[in-house]
Amino acid sequence: MIEDNIPGWFDWQDIYDDVARETPDGESVVELGVCLGKSLFYLARRIKESGKNIKIYAIDEWDDNTFFDTVSPDDDVYHYIKFHGGFYQAFLYNLTSFSLKNYIHVIRARTKDIRLNFTPYFTLVDASHDYDSAKHDILAFKAPWMAGHDFTNQFPGVVKAVKEIFPDAKRRGNSWEAK
Repeated sequence: MIEDNIPGWFDWQDIYDDVARETPDGESVVELGVCLGKSLFYLARRIKESGKNIKIYAIDEWDDNTFFDTVSPDDDVYHYIKFHGGFYQAFLYNLTSFSLKNYIHVIRARTKDIRLNFTPYFTLVDASHDYDSAKHDILAFKAPWMAGHDFTNQFPGVVKAVKEIFPDAKRRGNSWEAK
């Protein structure tokens, strides 16, 4: 699979399988916090296989400074980004290499700086992991179906924001889901 060739973190395949299967034709889905595209390309492949016309939006700031402050030089992602000359350049390399750019609308911006002019059917929240940013992203990109990653003690701000907004959110591994 294409996403197997991309370093990064992705353990919510079951959620994305559901998204590809259950999202109605003609709807839109959003991923906040794309990194190198490992999960995004999995979703795009699954949607492509479904034959549905679902618009996929990838929103990330791809900021080298912020990213390198949070990732260890021992991490494969760190070396991958360095090899490709930067965070955004590595993502674009993947987008082009795996022939998915016709399926994905890329928005390079901080989530705090943009507003969508539509309500997506599904939003995955995995950008910044502090309380204020997670709360902002959940509220600003609210959809009938939402999920997010890093619902763990390692990221108490994410857990607090999710529980505050979606007290009945369902845990799915290290992720959360609310419908």
